[in-house]
Order: sequence, then structure tokens, then C-alpha cells
Amino acid sequence: MENAAAQDRLAVGFDLEGAMPLLRNPDMIALYHRLGVHQMHFAYNRANEAAGGCYDPGVGLSDLGKTLVARCEDAGVIVDCSHLNERTSLDIMKIGRNPVVFSHSNCRALEPDLRNITDAMIDACAELGGLI
Repeated sequence: MENAAAQDRLAVGFDLEGAMPLLRNPDMIALYHRLGVHQMHFAYNRANEAAGGCYDPGVGLSDLGKTLVARCEDAGVIVDCSHLNERTSLDIMKIGRNPVVFSHSNCRALEPDLRNITDAMIDACAELGGLI
């Protein structure tokens, strides 16, 4: 994207919203990255085998999800915590080495919806040098 911007050109980035396209196989992350995926959400609002979605607050990051964090970081895929619940987001930020993003989230203190992010999520993201 930086190269495209330097050349005054348009760049397109792809993401995965949810872990389902991985078919429970963390090795798929490297393949998707080679195909142009640069960002990944582990769940899309609802819990799955990897992570808890924003509407399932009691579900945290599973063992599969922990492996996905490491594989994303190894492949250079950005972990996007939008659509995740607080527990899962904090789990990711606790074990991850790299900053995360909340690419399309709002502040829950301003609009109290489970889809929006808490102050704890905002603080943890800032501590890691992440982006909201």
C-alpha cells in the first residue's frame, strides 16, 4: 500500500471476517496471505471454534485461536479485533507480539452496544501501539 501511495496509485487490501475459511487449518493463513489477505477477524459477531464474537461475551480465545494469533503474526497478517467480545480481544492482546487493529469499531461508553469496544479494549490496544 505504501508503494501504491508513493506512486499515486490505488491499492486494495483483503481481509477475512471469521475463521471459517481456514477450515480449522492454521496453515491456511499463509496461503490466504499469499493470495492478498492482509487482515483477519477471528469471529464475525458470533462465537466459532477460534474465538468469541461480540454477541457471545462468555466465550474467549480457544486453543485454535491462540494458534491463529501466532500464525497471523508469523505470516504478517494483521489481527483485527472488530466483531470480537472483550474477553477474546484481551486474550489476543495478552498473547500477541504485534499491535492489533479495531478497523471498524466504536466506543461502547458513547454507544452502549455489544458490538462497540470497551475502555479496557481501547486501553489494551493503545498499550500495544494498535490502531482504532
